[in-house]
Amino acid sequence: MANRKGLTRLITTYAVMELLYTFFVMIFFFLLLNILVNTGIVYPANYPESQLGKVEKDFKSESWTPDQLPFFYEYEYMKNGQVVSSNISETYQPYVKKAQETARASKDSFIGARVFRYYTTNDKELVVSYKLSPFFASQKLNQLIPHFEGVYFLVVFFVWISGFLFLIVRLTKILKREIKKISTASVYIQQQNLDYPRINSDYKEINDVLSTIDLLANDLKKSLQEQWQMQETKRDLIESVTHDIRTPITLIKGNLELLDEEALTASSSERVKDIEKGVSRLEVYVERLKQISSHVTEEKMPVSEEVLSRWIDVARLLCDTHQRQLSLMETDTSSIPLETENVTMALQNIISNSIEHSNLNSTITLDFRDLETEYRVTITDEGTGFSDLFLASLPSKYVSSKLDNTASHGLGLYHVKEMVERHNGTLLIENRPEKNQTGAKVTLVFKK
Repeated sequence: MANRKGLTRLITTYAVMELLYTFFVMIFFFLLLNILVNTGIVYPANYPESQLGKVEKDFKSESWTPDQLPFFYEYEYMKNGQVVSSNISETYQPYVKKAQETARASKDSFIGARVFRYYTTNDKELVVSYKLSPFFASQKLNQLIPHFEGVYFLVVFFVWISGFLFLIVRLTKILKREIKKISTASVYIQQQNLDYPRINSDYKEINDVLSTIDLLANDLKKSLQEQWQMQETKRDLIESVTHDIRTPITLIKGNLELLDEEALTASSSERVKDIEKGVSRLEVYVERLKQISSHVTEEKMPVSEEVLSRWIDVARLLCDTHQRQLSLMETDTSSIPLETENVTMALQNIISNSIEHSNLNSTITLDFRDLETEYRVTITDEGTGFSDLFLASLPSKYVSSKLDNTASHGLGLYHVKEMVERHNGTLLIENRPEKNQTGAKVTLVFKK
């Protein structure tokens, strides 16, 4: 860890390299320009000015003609006050006139000033113009690249920016390569491949992040192993319970069959039938436990008359057994597909809670209502209702409206909520809104 570099050091190193590279480019092209000048390939900026003495001397001879002027001069030649020949642009005529008046004029520009010099002898006049900037000694090269100084600056900038971009791209590749290590480790964890090959980095900050990810991966692996072990234990327990509970169920059913053969009173016969229904429900729950342990999802089916009748029978059996009155409002069927057995268990849980928190002979009301966008199952009782604390924290696991605080309390409504949300629905829990009337109201809203 101590030998690893920091990202600050990496970035600082490349910043210094940029500065050194810039300095190198400046020195290199400065020396190159000097070599070009010293070898006569390029004339310096003051070269035309250094040749003015010869131009003036030649001009004063009788045999002088404009053809004797070097190619790097522009001129306007006059005799007896009349322009004989000229290659100076009309744009510069104000400077030509000023040079005739003051012997010298100049036009400043961003790269190289242009100078105008005036000479006269006898009846001849001459204005020469030249630029104060380097240029090629070869007339052909000068015609090909007339603005040597500008082109030279562009070449310098192109070389500098190429090297600058090269260093930037190289630094970016290093950073991307290191960041990709973090991304790769994250992808492994997302895929739950927690035995992925561990990755290290040469840079301290990146390696610290990778180390943290590795620790998280190890902790997650340990947690998942524990969870898988718990699930395996739970599945074994459920399989054991569902297997062992069949024996007492068979014994109860056998005794019920014997009772059916005996002459029973009408009241006893009704009780036997209620017990048979309860045993049938118990067998359904045992089968449901087997499905849960095997991770088998219940097939959804519409709310038919048969399904609705089964729900009402379960509610009536619970109410009759515990001396409560059952009232039915709407009993709509629906085409909405539901896990009907899970809804049955949810109804049993809610009605059992209503019975526990209401008085003898009080009324529990069921309402099955099919609406345009949802199917609503509402259970209302005349009990004590929910406390404000319970309503504020519901539906959280193990939060109960009961006075004692055991771990089993609150699981019923919590699982009901999970089941409803699995249908993209909502569980509504509230107290009855009617004045002078206590009681709880639980609504299972299934979205269509």
